[in-house]
Amino acid sequence: MLLSGGLSRRADLRRRVAGIALALCLGAVGGALFWWLTFPLPWMLGPIFFNLIAALVRAPISSPESARPWVQMVIGLMLGSS
Repeated sequence: MLLSGGLSRRADLRRRVAGIALALCLGAVGGALFWWLTFPLPWMLGPIFFNLIAALVRAPISSPESARPWVQMVIGLMLGSS
């Protein structure tokens, strides 16, 4: 039998996974669109732009907090090598 705390944790987990999935889908669409338009660094700038717009309109996007340091390192490497 699940207690009410278990239900809220499950709902919270479901909400976070949905937010991550939305951010990944927006990133893929943004990258593909910027690549199709032949913009520079399309697979970095497209996802950033699309997720920025989503965050500004308060869409329920999220990211795994443990991935932040690794993502910052990858972005730094991409910017440094371009």
